[in-house]
Amino acid sequence: MSRDPKDEGIGPFYNNPLLGPVVKSFTALPDVAGGGCMERVGTAAAMGLTFGIFYNLVSVPWQPDPVEYFPKGVIKMRDNWAFFRSGFARPMAAFSTVAMTYAGVECMMESLRDPEQTSPHWNSAGGGFAAGMVMGAMTKSFPVALVAGFVNGAFMGGLSFNGLHYISNPHQMAMKVGGKWPTQFRESKELAALKEKYPEYKDL
Repeated sequence: MSRDPKDEGIGPFYNNPLLGPVVKSFTALPDVAGGGCMERVGTAAAMGLTFGIFYNLVSVPWQPDPVEYFPKGVIKMRDNWAFFRSGFARPMAAFSTVAMTYAGVECMMESLRDPEQTSPHWNSAGGGFAAGMVMGAMTKSFPVALVAGFVNGAFMGGLSFNGLHYISNPHQMAMKVGGKWPTQFRESKELAALKEKYPEYKDL
């Protein structure tokens, strides 16, 4: 039984209010990011800020309050701005800087060397290398930054070359897991070829 984007019918999970949106979005993931460079960089910055906020919400509550010493008899209000700057602003800036670096370098390489997007994995590798250098630069060590750039570039390039999915045919997998079933049975090309090759068994 073949399944393609034109299949009609209802599968067990397709109209499920919880799993339906997941299945539909899984089949609609783009292989290459769209939009101009400014749009990509802006989207990356927003995603970086979002992940930075999430990181802060998870990590900051577990951090102890800083120890502060005041002279005897002196009452001084705590400076919460310094705590906010170190606990919230820095991680948000780090996540956004890494994301913007990747998006900007990838889009620039695409515009300069591959406008037709024939080999986008090299663009992703370049963006990953630049983003890895930024991450490694936070350690203030050039060897660490260089290694981080090569490792991250290889990872992002390989991810782009293999695709955004861990399976070769994401649409087919989504249809198998919980997509739309065809309203009428249709033979696959392989089964039709076997019936032509062995006509005596076509009615089995």
